[in-house]
Amino acid sequence: MYALTALVGLCALLGCQAAREQRRPVAPAYVSTWGHSFFFPGVTPGDHIPLVVFLHGCNQPAWHAWESTQLRAWATQRGFAVLLPEQSRLRNPWKCWNWFAGRDESEMDEVVALVKDYQARYPLLPSQTYVMGLSAGGVLAAHLLACRPKVFHAGAVMSGAAFGMLGWPEQVAPVGPTLASPLAPERLAHKAAACLEESNVARPVSVLVMHGSGDWIARPDNAVQAALQFVGANTLLVDGALDPARAFEPLQVVEVPARAGHKGYTVTRFQTVQGARVELVNVDGMGHAWSGGPNWMPFVDGQGPDATRLALDFFGLRGQGQGKDANR
Repeated sequence: MYALTALVGLCALLGCQAAREQRRPVAPAYVSTWGHSFFFPGVTPGDHIPLVVFLHGCNQPAWHAWESTQLRAWATQRGFAVLLPEQSRLRNPWKCWNWFAGRDESEMDEVVALVKDYQARYPLLPSQTYVMGLSAGGVLAAHLLACRPKVFHAGAVMSGAAFGMLGWPEQVAPVGPTLASPLAPERLAHKAAACLEESNVARPVSVLVMHGSGDWIARPDNAVQAALQFVGANTLLVDGALDPARAFEPLQVVEVPARAGHKGYTVTRFQTVQGARVELVNVDGMGHAWSGGPNWMPFVDGQGPDATRLALDFFGLRGQGQGKDANR
């Protein structure tokens, strides 16, 4: 009897110790390894935070992606973690994501595997996982939003193109200007809706599309197609049918005029479907670049609106009321 009582007391003591261990703050961390890097700003006991995945552009090294987006500073300020997968030149000599090779399930699955690995090791909120990408990374972001909606709940396509935008499978790695898709917006919408349905996810996805009107590498029409694709896919997912004349009609167009040292831009908002939003930001005269960030860096336009801030605001990552997991 006394031995049993002592054993119960010991187990209770160890349980309390384990509980105390779990309640300790998680310290900030920066992990940089071959194939990816990860930043965690640290949290207080019991808190869980969102995760933002950034997908770089062709030939963009990790340090350039971190510095141009300023995501470490934003993550510290607003309380979220950042994962930056990095393409290998062994897989693509230009370090492009291979979105042009069809759906490219392997690269999508590798990104998802990285996300799940860090969700298992850090206090992250699976219900608040977002993806954003530049150029080729923007196209891969569109693919993930269409085909991996169980993982990514919203995203941003920056200077990219639509999911499945190629009309021919023989296309090789892009080395010149990316023209708009030969497919009509309705067809692109059906392709995205089909991938959403294959994922057994009944909810629409929120997508922010941002592009420069002077982009000569990924032509500006790509941005319009990407936005309309998800507007149409969300409509198909909910209504089962698509009337382009009605669905593709903008609900609101807001023009932000240029001012000293800053480019003007236009925000076009489309209909909201079951809470999912699609917005298109067109930056006046901007080329193929990340909008905002240090102006001295290549492929960065410091006179454009801060793309990182716009994306985080769109995701709802404003630094207030975050961290507690509503499911806990």
